[in-house]
Amino acid sequence: LTLIPVLCSLFLRGLIQEKESWLVRITKRIYSPLLALGLRHKLVVLLPVIGLLTGSVVVFNRLGAEFIPELDEGDGILQLVKAQSCGLQAAIGIQVRSETILMSAFPEIRHVFSRMGSAEIATDPMDPGDSDTYIMLKPSEEWRRKDGRRITKQELMELMQLELARNAPGQAILINQPIEMRFDEIMAGARAELSLKIFGDEHSELDRLAEAAREILRGIPGAADVEFDKIGGTPQMQITPDPMAMARHGLHPEEVNRAVEAALAGAHAGYLPEGNRQYPITVRLAEESRSNPDVIRRLPVSTDSGGC
Repeated sequence: LTLIPVLCSLFLRGLIQEKESWLVRITKRIYSPLLALGLRHKLVVLLPVIGLLTGSVVVFNRLGAEFIPELDEGDGILQLVKAQSCGLQAAIGIQVRSETILMSAFPEIRHVFSRMGSAEIATDPMDPGDSDTYIMLKPSEEWRRKDGRRITKQELMELMQLELARNAPGQAILINQPIEMRFDEIMAGARAELSLKIFGDEHSELDRLAEAAREILRGIPGAADVEFDKIGGTPQMQITPDPMAMARHGLHPEEVNRAVEAALAGAHAGYLPEGNRQYPITVRLAEESRSNPDVIRRLPVSTDSGGC
């Protein structure tokens, strides 16, 4: 407001006049007659404009909306969620098989790598068997064709999902993108855009409610990859002391507990010195003995494996 006028008065010299450019002159020549015509026939102009406005409001209300539009990151990710009871070695076997199937069945994949389990600093809590399988894709020009057109990324990821469901069962397979998955985890605490959490004490009732909720959500238009975050429960071995057998052998419950702990989890027996270092010694039954019911039956307890 103060500097520019002063600079203009100091530096602008010669003949200074205000004039219109050729574009403004042509626009006025076209616009002025139309404006005069519209002012003479107001209803002819207003009625179509009101009709267009009303129609646009109706169409706008029927449009879908997203809070954050989905961006194509180029690559994809398959989240492989194993059963709650799946051990680490079994999960690794399923994971290796899944990656082998993907690389052999889909030439569109450049390479695959997976991240399984949680780090020591559990900023991203996952079960040991769960994995994020990152799919690095080749350029879309090299993808297969379908119905005379190039297949889309979503269709390609769905084909991978179906292939793994047929040939590598025992896991839930969710489709996502690397960055999108990370933001979903940060915002919702789950590896999905929307999540439904049901709380309760009875595991069987939670399973029933989760199954019913999944069927309802699958019926909603636009819903995709509606799956459980975790499948089933963890098997447990319940060991109940037999008071009569303990009395016959003169055993105290604490002694039985220590024996069971040493047999299944191991017990600290001391240290092995080696120079200026000491190594802890833990004793427990061998793996084949722990899986043998006859060994457990020798203890004065009754066992219920609970499906273990």
